[in-house]
Amino acid sequence: MKKIFIVFILLSFTFGINANTKKKIIEDCNYLEQILTQAYVNYDEAASKGFNIDLLTKNIKLNYKNSFGYKKELDEENLGLLIALHTTDYLKSLNIIDNHLVFKNSKFECSFFEETCAYYSKIYFEKKDLDYIVYSSDDINIKIGQKYTGNITNLKKTYFDNKLLYNYIVLTNESHPNIEISIENKSYPCKTKKACFEMNNQDIIYKETNSSIYIYLRDCYLGLKTPEKRNYIQKKYDDIIERIINSDVDKNVILDLRGNSGGYVEVLYNLIVPIFYKTRFENYPAFSYIISKSQNGQLLLHSTEINKAILRYQNDNNIKNKISEINTNRELIVTNVKNNPNLKLKKEKLEKKLYILIDQNTASAAEYGIAVSYLINGEKIILIGNKTFGAIETGDWYSYILPNSKLIINLSTRNHSREDLFINNSHWNGDTKGFFPDFWATEDTILENLITITNDNELTKILQ
Repeated sequence: MKKIFIVFILLSFTFGINANTKKKIIEDCNYLEQILTQAYVNYDEAASKGFNIDLLTKNIKLNYKNSFGYKKELDEENLGLLIALHTTDYLKSLNIIDNHLVFKNSKFECSFFEETCAYYSKIYFEKKDLDYIVYSSDDINIKIGQKYTGNITNLKKTYFDNKLLYNYIVLTNESHPNIEISIENKSYPCKTKKACFEMNNQDIIYKETNSSIYIYLRDCYLGLKTPEKRNYIQKKYDDIIERIINSDVDKNVILDLRGNSGGYVEVLYNLIVPIFYKTRFENYPAFSYIISKSQNGQLLLHSTEINKAILRYQNDNNIKNKISEINTNRELIVTNVKNNPNLKLKKEKLEKKLYILIDQNTASAAEYGIAVSYLINGEKIILIGNKTFGAIETGDWYSYILPNSKLIINLSTRNHSREDLFINNSHWNGDTKGFFPDFWATEDTILENLITITNDNELTKILQ
């Protein structure tokens, strides 16, 4: 037996194989298969489009072998990177869009995070009958009074010089696009710039004028990411809710979600209900029901792997015993909340408008909060700013870790893309595109738009 063992070791070195390295790669691939098939809400859609988990893991193993071989100890970082790249590239090739799917370790982060960006020109048009005529231009080749002859969808409403005009804006997912504009049936190179808003260093702000209430919310975590400030932020948040409840119903409300990348959507529910109804969210069960009803069509995944992740997330010390009590079936549910005629929304108390300021970094729970706002009265909501990021069609994700490469994988348990909440909202354009504003604006023009639309010149003092 001893001789056989020695011969096996010699053969391993002769053929350049480290058996332990190969074993670890196989183990990580097996675990990858388990969590994708058991804990990823979009797995069924991917499989229906041809996603083959066996082919994926086979290519990962082959790529590692060809690139690094099995002679040395496992290269954890590069194995993790190969797994991340192979998986995301494969899903993208099948048109599976998921801006919440993230692979990362201590050295890199690999995610879908595809986005359609808006590139703004400084060329403005005035609409005259059915034509769009140059009103202002920073390009010497494009003269005032000339006629626009390009795609009308590139002309976006905005206020400039206190006039309702149309800004030439191009949406693309290219990082350095060569943009042209058609004037009098002739194409010209067009200088454009991506909109960029400066982040506010405060977590939450409340200000008032005689006509408007301004609320800024940096994120939807309420200090969970900064424990040292958590109590202060939550107290300030609660104080602001009380101020909203006691505020005048005949004031405009401005909710600034620029830079808000998400968190817990309940944080926004707790602001939206007081804004419209002058009461707390927990005191208005009809609103919770309407939210649930609007989620009809949502895909919700239940499985043992997800339940394990939830327990880990909650830092439960008795995971093993609790796992034994969990139903091990994998179940994909389509939500279908039945009508309850006893739970109806009352007429909102807010008499004026809710203006929501958005930008490219408004994402996830912040976008979900915007969608929910439309359930109350979409006619009272006006979006101003840039398009949002577009990352809400999947959500509620938990983290998993591969044992050898130490690759962390964040997977979603819900798919919102089929929900009534989004299908019936004309402002929503899907992940990567997000919400489009009613009035498009950059950092240079958003205040002018806001003041003109609200007719509140006092905003200059409190927002500059």
